Amino acid sequence: MEVSARPHAGRPITEVYPHLTARETFVEPDQVDASALDVAFVAYPHMESAGVVRDLSGAGSKLSWISADFRLKEVALYNEWYGEHPCTGS
Repeated sequence: MEVSARPHAGRPITEVYPHLTARETFVEPDQVDASALDVAFVAYPHMESAGVVRDLSGAGSKLSWISADFRLKEVALYNEWYGEHPCTGS
């Protein structure tokens, strides 16, 4: 299991969330080995999650994410609400 959170990178999970039982330490997003994941949960703001979701999807991970980057099926509708989509051809 890998857990990524920019503001907590390098800190043990239990230091940030003492009620959890975990031995892992938060890592920077670019330190996550996507090929080792079966499932990934992404909770970045829109425009930040698109690249991460694209990379994880390309590595074969099953994904759950909370952002608008791939929620809207029509690129034109996304562009209307959020601006140009960060992943060309999405």
